[in-house]
Amino acid sequence: MQINTPQDLFKIYPFSDEAKLEIQQLFNTNEVFLLQINALCLSIKDEPYKAEFAKLHTNTYLAKLSNICIIYKIENNEILFCNIHLSKNKYP
Repeated sequence: MQINTPQDLFKIYPFSDEAKLEIQQLFNTNEVFLLQINALCLSIKDEPYKAEFAKLHTNTYLAKLSNICIIYKIENNEILFCNIHLSKNKYP
């Protein structure tokens, strides 16, 4: 599936309402962010317990790609993308 709009992402991945709003705002700023968010979500979906992802709490994780961070939860083997954050500085 080709990702052209935030709604395309919302059909594939479960986002919280707050994350949906953040994605819409990022998309309005720069459409490239949509592709980066998709790449990171796909990576999380494929390997949610990847060593590079920081464990924040029992079932909450932080994943980073370039200057985008996603906080997600895993409950009952289901992933929920809770928060998206864009940093002004790129992460190493």
